[in-house]
Amino acid sequence: MPIFKMNEIAELDVKFIQKYSNTQTSIETLDCIRKDEHLKKKLTSLVKETYEATHRDNPPRKNDLHAWENLIFSKDTLVNHSYIAISENKEILAFALLHEGEEDNTLEFGWRGTKGETDLNLIILLTAIQIRSTKIGGYKYIVGEIDTTDVYSKEMFRKFPFSPSPSLITYQKRIETTISSSWKNALKLTGSLC
Repeated sequence: MPIFKMNEIAELDVKFIQKYSNTQTSIETLDCIRKDEHLKKKLTSLVKETYEATHRDNPPRKNDLHAWENLIFSKDTLVNHSYIAISENKEILAFALLHEGEEDNTLEFGWRGTKGETDLNLIILLTAIQIRSTKIGGYKYIVGEIDTTDVYSKEMFRKFPFSPSPSLITYQKRIETTISSSWKNALKLTGSLC
């Protein structure tokens, strides 16, 4: 997976925060909105919709909103370094989650998305804020899974200096489940058709 090295960016994160900040948008941590059931439900719906839209070629199994909420607030999610952009009228505009990494001093960029694909600048802003807050916390690396079907992670990859890494190719096996009518008739004769 591509790695973002904190020590190689100088003040790039600050420049992005200054460039993409919007006075009509408030930025909150995931921990702050956890207590607001209305915002939490809106966030959960947006995360679910975004994930399903970016994984049409490899769709997730069907889960209800409660299951999605559990995934968002899982124990490895860093709720104080995962950020949400909220409009003045309390609409969730964007989100960027961050997780504990598998290695020391390493974190992992999580799901990110916007309400519609029109304002990718919010992804850049939230990512820059994540980088800033974790750099202050002493972390050295953040790894990211950049899917070619995910416009949000691709935009993050395009704007920030990730180190090169080998690509992983995912294959999906599809099994044809239709049975020809003559085969169905043969199975009926033997009583083997469920």
